[in-house]
Amino acid sequence: MSLLKVNKMTQTKTKFFFQMDGTLLSEEVKEKFSLEDRDWRSSKEGRVSNFVGFIIKRNKILVSLPKHYCSEYDLKNHNNKLNDKDIRLLFKILLKSNIEDQFTNFNGQEEYASSYPFTAFYQILDYYKRYGLYNEVENYTKAGYDGKIAWKDTIRKSSPLISNGNLLYVPFYVKKSKENHTFLTECMIYALAYTIQMFPFFIDEKVPFSLPRNLEFWKKTDYILNRLRKLKQEVFKDIHKKLVDNLIHFFDNKDKKGDIIIKHYKFENIWEDLVQEYLESNFNTITNNGPQFETGAGRLKFVVQKSFNDVDCSSNQGYEFRLDHYYSDDQKQYIFDSKYYQSITGINYKQLSYHMVLQNNGLETYSMLILPTEKEDYLRKHFDLSPLYQLLDSDGNKQSLVIWEYYVNIKKAMMDFAKYHF
Repeated sequence: MSLLKVNKMTQTKTKFFFQMDGTLLSEEVKEKFSLEDRDWRSSKEGRVSNFVGFIIKRNKILVSLPKHYCSEYDLKNHNNKLNDKDIRLLFKILLKSNIEDQFTNFNGQEEYASSYPFTAFYQILDYYKRYGLYNEVENYTKAGYDGKIAWKDTIRKSSPLISNGNLLYVPFYVKKSKENHTFLTECMIYALAYTIQMFPFFIDEKVPFSLPRNLEFWKKTDYILNRLRKLKQEVFKDIHKKLVDNLIHFFDNKDKKGDIIIKHYKFENIWEDLVQEYLESNFNTITNNGPQFETGAGRLKFVVQKSFNDVDCSSNQGYEFRLDHYYSDDQKQYIFDSKYYQSITGINYKQLSYHMVLQNNGLETYSMLILPTEKEDYLRKHFDLSPLYQLLDSDGNKQSLVIWEYYVNIKKAMMDFAKYHF
Protein backbone atom coordinates (compact mmCIF):
# COMPACT_ATOMS: atom_id res chain seq x y z
CA MET A 1 0.00 0.00 0.00
CA SER A 2 1.24 3.55 -0.72
CA LEU A 3 0.44 7.04 0.53
CA LEU A 4 1.42 10.43 -0.92
CA LYS A 5 2.51 13.35 1.28
CA VAL A 6 4.21 16.66 0.53
CA ASN A 7 7.44 17.52 2.34
CA LYS A 8 7.07 21.27 2.93
CA MET A 9 10.82 21.82 3.18
CA THR A 10 11.62 20.33 -0.22
CA GLN A 11 8.17 20.80 -1.79
CA THR A 12 8.42 17.29 -3.20
CA LYS A 13 5.79 14.61 -3.02
CA THR A 14 6.80 11.75 -0.75
CA LYS A 15 5.30 8.37 -1.50
CA PHE A 16 4.87 5.92 1.37
CA PHE A 17 4.94 2.15 0.94
CA PHE A 18 3.64 -0.05 3.73
CA GLN A 19 4.49 -3.61 4.66
CA MET A 20 4.43 -5.68 7.86
CA ASP A 21 7.14 -7.59 9.65
CA GLY A 22 6.83 -11.30 8.85
CA THR A 23 4.86 -10.88 5.62
CA LEU A 24 5.93 -11.42 2.01
CA LEU A 25 7.75 -8.54 0.39
CA SER A 26 5.91 -7.14 -2.61
CA GLU A 27 7.65 -6.92 -5.96
CA GLU A 28 7.24 -3.15 -5.83
CA VAL A 29 9.16 -2.93 -2.55
CA LYS A 30 11.91 -5.22 -3.84
CA GLU A 31 12.26 -3.01 -6.90
CA LYS A 32 12.20 0.42 -5.27
CA PHE A 33 14.20 -0.17 -2.06
CA SER A 34 17.70 -1.53 -1.67
CA LEU A 35 17.12 -4.09 1.06
CA GLU A 36 20.05 -5.50 3.00
CA ASP A 37 20.46 -9.18 3.73
CA ARG A 38 19.21 -8.68 7.29
CA ASP A 39 16.04 -6.98 6.07
CA TRP A 40 14.47 -10.23 4.86
CA ARG A 41 14.51 -13.97 5.40
CA SER A 42 13.55 -16.85 3.16
CA SER A 43 10.33 -18.83 3.47
CA LYS A 44 8.53 -21.39 1.32
CA GLU A 45 6.46 -18.58 -0.20
CA GLY A 46 9.41 -16.27 -0.87
CA ARG A 47 11.22 -13.40 0.83
CA VAL A 48 9.64 -12.24 4.08
CA SER A 49 10.21 -8.91 5.81
CA ASN A 50 12.50 -9.22 8.82
CA PHE A 51 12.50 -5.76 10.43
CA VAL A 52 10.27 -3.04 11.80
CA GLY A 53 11.02 0.54 10.85
CA PHE A 54 11.71 2.86 7.92
CA ILE A 55 13.86 3.15 4.81
CA ILE A 56 13.82 6.74 3.56
CA LYS A 57 14.89 7.57 0.03
CA ARG A 58 14.69 10.94 -1.72
CA ASN A 59 10.97 10.91 -2.50
CA LYS A 60 9.73 7.59 -1.13
CA ILE A 61 9.61 5.90 2.26
CA LEU A 62 9.14 2.25 3.15
CA VAL A 63 7.25 1.77 6.43
CA SER A 64 7.61 -1.72 7.88
CA LEU A 65 4.97 -2.11 10.58
CA PRO A 66 4.99 -4.66 13.43
CA LYS A 67 3.27 -8.00 12.99
CA HIS A 68 -0.53 -7.78 13.21
CA TYR A 69 -0.64 -3.98 13.06
CA CYS A 70 -3.42 -4.43 10.52
CA SER A 71 -4.76 -7.41 8.57
CA GLU A 72 -2.72 -8.66 5.63
CA TYR A 73 -5.84 -8.55 3.47
CA ASP A 74 -6.41 -4.87 4.18
CA LEU A 75 -2.74 -4.06 3.58
CA LYS A 76 -2.65 -5.83 0.22
CA ASN A 77 -5.98 -4.47 -0.94
CA HIS A 78 -5.48 -0.85 0.17
CA ASN A 79 -8.51 -1.06 2.48
CA ASN A 80 -6.81 0.13 5.65
CA LYS A 81 -6.48 3.80 6.48
CA LEU A 82 -2.86 4.15 7.51
CA ASN A 83 -1.84 7.78 7.92
CA ASP A 84 0.52 10.20 9.66
CA LYS A 85 -0.64 9.09 13.10
CA ASP A 86 0.44 5.50 12.44
CA ILE A 87 3.81 6.64 11.08
CA ARG A 88 4.47 8.92 14.06
CA LEU A 89 3.34 6.26 16.54
CA LEU A 90 5.78 3.71 15.14
CA PHE A 91 8.53 6.33 15.00
CA LYS A 92 8.08 7.20 18.68
CA ILE A 93 8.06 3.55 19.76
CA LEU A 94 11.30 2.84 17.88
CA LEU A 95 13.01 5.97 19.21
CA LYS A 96 12.01 5.13 22.77
CA SER A 97 13.62 1.71 22.41
CA ASN A 98 17.00 3.32 21.68
CA ILE A 99 16.85 6.61 23.58
CA GLU A 100 18.96 5.31 26.49
CA ASP A 101 21.76 4.11 24.22
CA GLN A 102 21.85 6.84 21.64
CA PHE A 103 25.57 6.75 20.86
CA THR A 104 25.88 3.02 20.05
CA ASN A 105 27.30 2.55 16.58
CA PHE A 106 25.55 0.10 14.30
CA ASN A 107 27.92 -2.62 13.12
CA GLY A 108 25.39 -4.84 11.37
CA GLN A 109 24.55 -6.99 14.37
CA GLU A 110 22.76 -4.84 16.95
CA GLU A 111 19.01 -4.87 17.32
CA TYR A 112 18.60 -1.25 16.28
CA ALA A 113 20.02 0.82 13.41
CA SER A 114 19.51 4.51 12.73
CA SER A 115 21.50 6.59 10.26
CA TYR A 116 20.03 9.96 11.32
CA PRO A 117 20.61 11.34 14.84
CA PHE A 118 16.96 11.41 15.89
CA THR A 119 17.79 10.46 19.46
CA ALA A 120 20.21 13.38 19.77
CA PHE A 121 17.49 15.62 18.33
CA TYR A 122 15.02 14.49 21.01
CA GLN A 123 17.57 15.09 23.76
CA ILE A 124 18.11 18.63 22.42
CA LEU A 125 14.35 19.10 22.22
CA ASP A 126 13.97 17.89 25.80
CA TYR A 127 16.56 20.45 26.93
CA TYR A 128 14.66 23.16 25.05
CA LYS A 129 11.34 22.21 26.68
CA ARG A 130 12.90 22.25 30.13
CA TYR A 131 15.21 25.26 29.97
CA GLY A 132 14.57 27.10 26.71
CA LEU A 133 17.38 28.04 24.35
CA TYR A 134 20.84 28.04 25.88
CA ASN A 135 21.62 31.54 27.08
CA GLU A 136 23.95 31.18 30.02
CA VAL A 137 26.79 33.72 30.15
CA GLU A 138 29.81 32.49 32.10
CA ASN A 139 31.54 35.35 33.93
CA TYR A 140 35.26 35.40 34.70
CA THR A 141 38.08 37.89 35.36
CA LYS A 142 41.14 38.59 33.26
CA ALA A 143 44.28 40.68 33.68
CA GLY A 144 43.91 43.91 31.69
CA TYR A 145 42.65 47.45 31.72
CA ASP A 146 39.66 47.36 29.35
CA GLY A 147 36.47 46.81 31.31
CA LYS A 148 35.03 47.05 34.80
CA ILE A 149 37.66 46.38 37.47
CA ALA A 150 37.08 43.37 39.73
CA TRP A 151 38.66 44.77 42.92
CA LYS A 152 38.61 41.57 44.97
CA ASP A 153 40.51 39.62 42.32
CA THR A 154 42.83 42.58 41.67
CA ILE A 155 43.82 42.84 45.34
CA ARG A 156 44.13 39.05 45.70
CA LYS A 157 46.07 38.32 42.52
CA SER A 158 48.09 41.51 41.75
CA SER A 159 51.33 42.75 43.25
CA PRO A 160 51.07 45.97 45.32
CA LEU A 161 53.28 48.94 44.29
CA ILE A 162 53.96 52.31 45.94
CA SER A 163 53.84 55.23 43.49
CA ASN A 164 54.00 58.84 44.68
CA GLY A 165 52.88 57.71 48.09
CA ASN A 166 49.91 55.83 46.66
CA LEU A 167 49.32 52.09 46.89
CA LEU A 168 48.67 50.59 43.46
CA TYR A 169 47.87 47.09 42.30
CA VAL A 170 49.29 45.98 38.95
CA PRO A 171 47.88 44.59 36.81
CA PHE A 172 44.20 45.22 37.19
CA TYR A 173 41.74 42.33 36.82
CA VAL A 174 38.63 43.20 34.87
CA LYS A 175 35.30 41.41 34.52
CA LYS A 176 34.67 39.50 31.30
CA SER A 177 32.00 37.16 29.97
CA LYS A 178 32.24 34.38 27.43
CA GLU A 179 29.97 34.71 24.45
CA ASN A 180 29.78 31.01 23.61
CA HIS A 181 26.08 31.01 24.46
CA THR A 182 25.34 32.67 21.10
CA PHE A 183 26.87 29.83 19.10
CA LEU A 184 25.25 27.08 21.19
CA THR A 185 21.90 28.81 20.85
CA GLU A 186 22.25 28.93 17.06
CA CYS A 187 23.27 25.25 17.00
CA MET A 188 20.14 24.36 18.98
CA ILE A 189 17.94 26.42 16.65
CA TYR A 190 19.41 24.74 13.59
CA ALA A 191 19.17 21.18 14.96
CA LEU A 192 15.55 21.61 16.04
CA ALA A 193 14.24 23.56 13.04
CA TYR A 194 16.11 21.49 10.45
CA THR A 195 14.90 18.11 11.77
CA ILE A 196 11.29 19.22 12.24
CA GLN A 197 11.13 20.70 8.73
CA MET A 198 12.97 17.76 7.18
CA PHE A 199 10.76 15.05 8.72
CA PRO A 200 7.26 16.48 9.21
CA PHE A 201 5.75 13.03 8.64
CA PHE A 202 7.59 11.73 11.75
CA ILE A 203 7.60 14.67 14.12
CA ASP A 204 4.57 16.67 15.18
CA GLU A 205 6.54 18.95 17.52
CA LYS A 206 6.64 22.70 16.76
CA VAL A 207 9.16 25.39 17.68
CA PRO A 208 8.65 29.17 17.40
CA PHE A 209 11.67 29.78 15.17
CA SER A 210 12.88 28.82 11.71
CA LEU A 211 16.22 27.89 10.19
CA PRO A 212 19.05 30.46 10.50
CA ARG A 213 19.50 32.57 7.37
CA ASN A 214 23.13 31.70 6.65
CA LEU A 215 22.55 28.08 5.60
CA GLU A 216 25.93 27.86 3.84
CA PHE A 217 27.60 28.20 7.24
CA TRP A 218 25.87 25.06 8.53
CA LYS A 219 27.47 22.98 5.80
CA LYS A 220 30.87 23.57 7.44
CA THR A 221 30.53 20.49 9.62
CA ASP A 222 34.20 20.16 10.58
CA TYR A 223 34.38 23.77 11.75
CA ILE A 224 31.16 23.42 13.76
CA LEU A 225 32.31 20.17 15.40
CA ASN A 226 35.72 21.61 16.32
CA ARG A 227 34.10 24.66 17.87
CA LEU A 228 31.59 22.53 19.81
CA ARG A 229 34.32 20.25 21.14
CA LYS A 230 36.26 23.29 22.31
CA LEU A 231 33.18 24.78 23.94
CA LYS A 232 32.56 21.53 25.82
CA GLN A 233 35.73 22.28 27.83
CA GLU A 234 34.37 25.69 28.75
CA VAL A 235 30.94 24.80 30.13
CA PHE A 236 30.74 23.59 33.69
CA LYS A 237 27.30 22.18 34.47
CA ASP A 238 26.61 18.56 33.54
CA ILE A 239 23.32 19.47 31.85
CA HIS A 240 25.17 21.87 29.53
CA LYS A 241 27.91 19.35 28.80
CA LYS A 242 25.21 16.84 27.87
CA LEU A 243 23.64 19.42 25.55
CA VAL A 244 26.98 19.95 23.81
CA ASP A 245 27.45 16.17 23.54
CA ASN A 246 24.09 15.88 21.80
CA LEU A 247 24.89 18.75 19.46
CA ILE A 248 28.20 17.12 18.56
CA HIS A 249 26.44 13.82 17.88
CA PHE A 250 23.81 15.60 15.80
CA PHE A 251 26.20 17.51 13.53
CA ASP A 252 28.54 14.55 13.23
CA ASN A 253 25.75 12.32 11.88
CA LYS A 254 23.12 14.45 10.14
CA ASP A 255 24.76 14.42 6.70
CA LYS A 256 25.57 10.72 6.37
CA LYS A 257 25.29 9.72 2.73
CA GLY A 258 22.88 7.07 1.45
CA ASP A 259 19.39 6.12 2.52
CA ILE A 260 18.14 7.22 5.92
CA ILE A 261 17.20 4.14 7.90
CA ILE A 262 15.49 3.43 11.20
CA LYS A 263 15.29 -0.32 11.70
CA HIS A 264 14.66 -2.68 14.57
CA TYR A 265 15.52 -6.32 13.96
CA LYS A 266 14.20 -7.76 17.21
CA PHE A 267 10.83 -6.18 17.78
CA GLU A 268 10.04 -9.00 20.21
CA ASN A 269 12.10 -7.06 22.77
CA ILE A 270 9.93 -3.98 22.23
CA TRP A 271 6.84 -6.18 22.40
CA GLU A 272 8.00 -7.29 25.85
CA ASP A 273 8.14 -3.62 26.93
CA LEU A 274 4.68 -2.99 25.46
CA VAL A 275 3.25 -5.99 27.30
CA GLN A 276 4.87 -4.94 30.57
CA GLU A 277 3.27 -1.50 30.31
CA TYR A 278 -0.07 -3.04 29.32
CA LEU A 279 -0.07 -5.43 32.29
CA GLU A 280 0.86 -2.80 34.84
CA SER A 281 -1.72 -0.39 33.45
CA ASN A 282 -4.67 -2.70 32.80
CA PHE A 283 -4.29 -6.14 34.40
CA ASN A 284 -6.73 -6.75 37.24
CA THR A 285 -6.64 -10.42 38.20
CA ILE A 286 -6.75 -13.95 36.84
CA THR A 287 -8.79 -16.99 37.87
CA ASN A 288 -9.48 -20.45 36.49
CA ASN A 289 -11.86 -18.75 34.07
CA GLY A 290 -9.13 -16.57 32.63
CA PRO A 291 -7.65 -13.09 33.13
CA GLN A 292 -9.56 -9.88 33.75
CA PHE A 293 -8.38 -6.61 32.26
CA GLU A 294 -9.79 -3.14 32.90
CA THR A 295 -8.43 0.01 31.29
CA GLY A 296 -6.41 1.96 33.83
CA ALA A 297 -7.13 -0.51 36.63
CA GLY A 298 -3.66 -2.03 36.77
CA ARG A 299 -2.47 -2.45 40.35
CA LEU A 300 0.37 -4.98 40.24
CA LYS A 301 4.07 -4.49 39.67
CA PHE A 302 5.44 -7.31 37.54
CA VAL A 303 9.08 -8.31 37.66
CA VAL A 304 10.68 -8.23 34.22
CA GLN A 305 13.01 -11.09 33.31
CA LYS A 306 12.64 -12.82 36.67
CA SER A 307 15.46 -15.34 37.00
CA PHE A 308 15.36 -18.72 38.73
CA ASN A 309 18.90 -20.10 38.62
CA ASP A 310 18.45 -22.82 41.24
CA VAL A 311 16.11 -25.13 39.35
CA ASP A 312 18.92 -27.42 38.18
CA CYS A 313 21.31 -28.98 40.73
CA SER A 314 22.96 -31.45 38.40
CA SER A 315 26.71 -31.54 38.08
CA ASN A 316 26.37 -30.24 34.52
CA GLN A 317 25.97 -26.61 33.57
CA GLY A 318 23.01 -25.33 35.57
CA TYR A 319 19.82 -24.52 33.68
CA GLU A 320 18.19 -21.15 34.41
CA PHE A 321 14.56 -20.11 34.07
CA ARG A 322 14.10 -16.50 32.95
CA LEU A 323 10.48 -15.32 32.96
CA ASP A 324 9.31 -12.31 30.95
CA HIS A 325 6.67 -11.04 33.42
CA TYR A 326 6.43 -12.49 36.91
CA TYR A 327 4.39 -11.66 39.99
CA SER A 328 3.96 -13.46 43.31
CA ASP A 329 2.44 -12.86 46.73
CA ASP A 330 1.42 -15.08 49.63
CA GLN A 331 -1.40 -16.63 47.64
CA LYS A 332 -0.67 -16.46 43.92
CA GLN A 333 2.08 -16.42 41.35
CA TYR A 334 1.67 -15.31 37.75
CA ILE A 335 3.94 -16.66 35.04
CA PHE A 336 3.30 -14.59 31.92
CA ASP A 337 5.31 -14.69 28.71
CA SER A 338 5.16 -12.16 25.85
CA LYS A 339 5.26 -13.81 22.42
CA TYR A 340 5.78 -11.72 19.29
CA TYR A 341 4.45 -14.40 16.95
CA GLN A 342 2.85 -14.36 13.55
CA SER A 343 0.78 -17.32 14.76
CA ILE A 344 1.09 -20.00 17.40
CA THR A 345 0.93 -23.71 16.66
CA GLY A 346 1.36 -26.67 18.98
CA ILE A 347 2.16 -26.60 22.69
CA ASN A 348 4.60 -24.08 24.07
CA TYR A 349 6.64 -26.62 26.03
CA LYS A 350 8.82 -23.93 27.55
CA GLN A 351 5.86 -22.29 29.25
CA LEU A 352 4.53 -25.71 30.29
CA SER A 353 7.84 -26.57 31.94
CA TYR A 354 7.93 -23.21 33.75
CA HIS A 355 4.50 -23.88 35.20
CA MET A 356 5.18 -27.48 36.24
CA VAL A 357 8.54 -26.73 37.88
CA LEU A 358 7.48 -23.54 39.67
CA GLN A 359 3.90 -24.37 40.62
CA ASN A 360 4.84 -25.24 44.21
CA ASN A 361 6.20 -21.73 44.75
CA GLY A 362 2.65 -20.47 45.38
CA LEU A 363 -0.70 -21.78 46.50
CA GLU A 364 -2.13 -20.85 43.09
CA THR A 365 -0.16 -20.65 39.86
CA TYR A 366 -1.44 -19.07 36.65
CA SER A 367 0.26 -19.07 33.26
CA MET A 368 -0.43 -17.00 30.19
CA LEU A 369 1.08 -16.25 26.80
CA ILE A 370 0.46 -12.70 25.56
CA LEU A 371 0.45 -12.20 21.81
CA PRO A 372 -0.27 -9.36 19.34
CA THR A 373 -3.40 -9.14 17.21
CA GLU A 374 -4.93 -6.69 14.75
CA LYS A 375 -8.36 -7.54 16.18
CA GLU A 376 -9.99 -6.58 19.45
CA ASP A 377 -8.43 -8.22 22.52
CA TYR A 378 -9.52 -11.82 22.94
CA LEU A 379 -8.77 -14.92 25.00
CA ARG A 380 -8.42 -18.62 24.35
CA LYS A 381 -6.95 -21.66 26.06
CA HIS A 382 -3.51 -22.75 24.97
CA PHE A 383 -3.27 -25.89 27.12
CA ASP A 384 -5.54 -27.59 29.66
CA LEU A 385 -4.04 -30.63 31.39
CA SER A 386 -6.38 -33.59 31.46
CA PRO A 387 -7.49 -34.72 34.96
CA LEU A 388 -5.92 -38.10 34.14
CA TYR A 389 -2.46 -36.50 34.46
CA GLN A 390 -3.04 -33.93 37.18
CA LEU A 391 -0.92 -34.16 40.32
CA LEU A 392 -2.38 -34.22 43.82
CA ASP A 393 -1.78 -31.47 46.32
CA SER A 394 -1.13 -32.04 50.05
CA ASP A 395 -4.87 -32.37 50.67
CA GLY A 396 -5.30 -35.00 47.98
CA ASN A 397 -6.98 -32.61 45.51
CA LYS A 398 -6.02 -32.61 41.85
CA GLN A 399 -4.08 -29.59 40.67
CA SER A 400 -5.32 -28.09 37.44
CA LEU A 401 -2.85 -26.75 34.90
CA VAL A 402 -4.15 -24.25 32.38
CA ILE A 403 -2.12 -22.01 30.09
CA TRP A 404 -4.01 -19.15 28.49
CA GLU A 405 -3.39 -17.21 25.31
CA TYR A 406 -4.34 -13.56 25.58
CA TYR A 407 -4.27 -11.49 22.40
CA VAL A 408 -3.72 -7.73 22.72
CA ASN A 409 -4.41 -5.28 19.91
CA ILE A 410 -0.86 -4.20 19.12
CA LYS A 411 -1.79 -0.71 17.94
CA LYS A 412 -3.65 -0.08 21.19
CA ALA A 413 -0.66 -1.36 23.19
CA MET A 414 1.66 0.97 21.27
CA MET A 415 -0.65 3.94 21.86
CA ASP A 416 -0.81 3.19 25.59
CA PHE A 417 2.97 2.92 25.76
CA ALA A 418 3.47 6.19 23.90
CA LYS A 419 0.95 7.93 26.16
CA TYR A 420 2.94 7.05 29.29
CA HIS A 421 6.43 7.58 27.87
CA PHE A 422 6.14 10.74 25.71
